[in-house]
Amino acid sequence: MDARDLEGARAPLVTDDSGLLELRGIVKSWGPRQVLDGIDLVLRPGRLVRIKGANGSGKTTLLRIAGGLIRPDGGDVSLCGLDAERDRSHYLARLGFLSAGDRGVYARLSARGHLELAGCLALLPAEERTTAVEQAIEDFDLAAFADRRAERTSTGQRQRTRLAMAFVHSPDVVLLDEPANSLDDDGIAALTRGLERLKARGGAALSMAPSAIDAPIPFDERFVLSSGALHAE
Repeated sequence: MDARDLEGARAPLVTDDSGLLELRGIVKSWGPRQVLDGIDLVLRPGRLVRIKGANGSGKTTLLRIAGGLIRPDGGDVSLCGLDAERDRSHYLARLGFLSAGDRGVYARLSARGHLELAGCLALLPAEERTTAVEQAIEDFDLAAFADRRAERTSTGQRQRTRLAMAFVHSPDVVLLDEPANSLDDDGIAALTRGLERLKARGGAALSMAPSAIDAPIPFDERFVLSSGALHAE
C-alpha cells in the first residue's frame, strides 16, 4: 500500500451534516423471515447510540451490515462517504468493531500482540502503531496482563483486550455488540472513558444490548429494534 492509500484511509472526519455512518433503507431476510425492514439510521459526529432488542431481533445482523461484513438485501451503507464494498480497505480502516462473545481472540497471543495485529489490520504505520498500542494498554487498564497469553487470562480481561482492539487505531466510528458483557465495574468505567474520548474528538459509536441488560453508559440516543424496525425509546 502506498502513501496515497494511507492518506485516503485516514482522511479528515466528515464535517457536514451528512453523518459519519449512514444506513439507508436497509432490508435483510434470512430465508423466509425478514429481519430488517427498511432501517434508516444516521450516526452523526459526537453521538453515542444504543439499540436494544430481544434475541433474534436482528441487532447483530444490523451491526454486521454497518461493519461491511455482510451485504443487505436492499439499501445503502456508507462510512465517512466511503462505500462498504467499493472502498472496503479504507472503510474498515476507519471503523472499530467488537463482535459478541470471544471472537477474534487467539489463545497463544498476548493482549499486546492482539493490539499490534489490530493496528496492522487498520493500516496504522509502524511508527504510529507502537505508540497507539501503549496508549490502548493504558486506556483500558491492560498493563497487568498485557504480555500474558490470552488462554491464561479471564473472560473479563479478554473482553477488555477486545475493546482496546476496537479503539486502538482511533477509528471514526466504533460498532459494539454487547460491549459490557463480562466486564466488572472497572471494565465498564474503562469502556465509558473510551466512548467519551471518541465522542470528544468527533467520532461516533453504535452499541447493541440485549433487552434485559443495559450498561450504565451515557448514550445520546436510544432505540429498540422490534419487528424489523427501529423505535425511539
